[in-house]
Amino acid sequence: MVVVFVRAGHGDYAASLVPILIVPAAHLVATPLIRIFASALTTMPHQMLLAFVDIAAVCIACVCVAFLSAKIKSKKNKRVYMTLISGYNILLTCAFVAQTLSPLFSKIK
Repeated sequence: MVVVFVRAGHGDYAASLVPILIVPAAHLVATPLIRIFASALTTMPHQMLLAFVDIAAVCIACVCVAFLSAKIKSKKNKRVYMTLISGYNILLTCAFVAQTLSPLFSKIK
């Protein structure tokens, strides 16, 4: 969608979609890096480190949503934009964290 908006000449619309990409990009980049460097980084399991990266990414994405929503003049449109984008990011992060931490919880039982 970002490419479509940029090619159509709507760079502001493309920029408003960037927060959707932050959480998946952080997860995709951090997964192999943490697995490679997990033993050198800490004694913490690599799943927990990846969960922290995902949570940090959703925080960054929500801050970006807040800054990008400042350009929206209508209160109703601003509320809808913030709710949908932040909600998507939070739900995606919950799914990533649940999937990432499930091997740790299965060892506890």
